[in-house]
Amino acid sequence: MENTTQYNNHYGSLTLDIVGEEQLARNFTSADVPDDCFIDLNTAEEVALITENRGIQIAFRWITEKEVPDPKQGYILLHRSPSVVVLTRLSSLDYTHSTGPRDALF
Repeated sequence: MENTTQYNNHYGSLTLDIVGEEQLARNFTSADVPDDCFIDLNTAEEVALITENRGIQIAFRWITEKEVPDPKQGYILLHRSPSVVVLTRLSSLDYTHSTGPRDALF
């Protein structure tokens, strides 16, 4: 199994490091995610544009009303199959598009 996965297109490039073991997607919870694997919403949008969501799933942890929201709530799962995922850490991101992610779509 490779330890990294890379994506690139006209929006930029990124590298994802594999940090977990393969497991069934239905068994995965955000409690399994180390703090250094979380990303913020803006980064998640950049990741979505660069990867075109090919083979990945960007997920967000659930926050209760009592918790103070941390801006880093998202994490990236790499799909090995429709039902098997592995956790990743975003190790490099070079978003090169001239506009922000929201403007790039419209």
